Amino acid sequence: MDLGGFYLDVVKDRLYTTPRGGCRRSAQTAMHHIAEAMVRWLAPIFPSRGGDLAHMPGERAESVFLATWWELPAGEAAAAAIDWSSVARDARRRAARTRTAAGRRRIGAPLDAEVDLYAAPEVRAALEPLGEELRFVLITSGVHVHPAEVRTADAVPADPAAAADLWSMPGCPRP
Repeated sequence: MDLGGFYLDVVKDRLYTTPRGGCRRSAQTAMHHIAEAMVRWLAPIFPSRGGDLAHMPGERAESVFLATWWELPAGEAAAAAIDWSSVARDARRRAARTRTAAGRRRIGAPLDAEVDLYAAPEVRAALEPLGEELRFVLITSGVHVHPAEVRTADAVPADPAAAADLWSMPGCPRP
């Protein structure tokens, strides 16, 4: 669920829409490490898929069953500061719901939209470590996070059933 429903959905736009190098290269490196580790982890359960390792670049053991576990690189401290399980994913779900419901007639695709979020202090503090990357998480061309106190009258709660801590403007078409 985390890999297919969240990470791969977020990273695909980075891989297809950004120029070579930078964040695109970072995503490719992360995908390489994920593939190297997963092939080794899943080989005992799906031995027929173990041969997939032979088709990946780099030096290889004769068999996946002769390979050692893949050592994942240590992550950056900044990445650990992001509360992925609650705020980032929750904000994505709630902002997407608002964008879809209210902006359907004005916006053709999510990447054609820029989103304005109005967040309570605790939500805003949780979103700040994402910086410019928040646009990839929300799958839009741009995101602007504002204090909740400055929200306009037409800002709608991102989720009427949840706590009133995040409001969204339903996606303005990108200029």
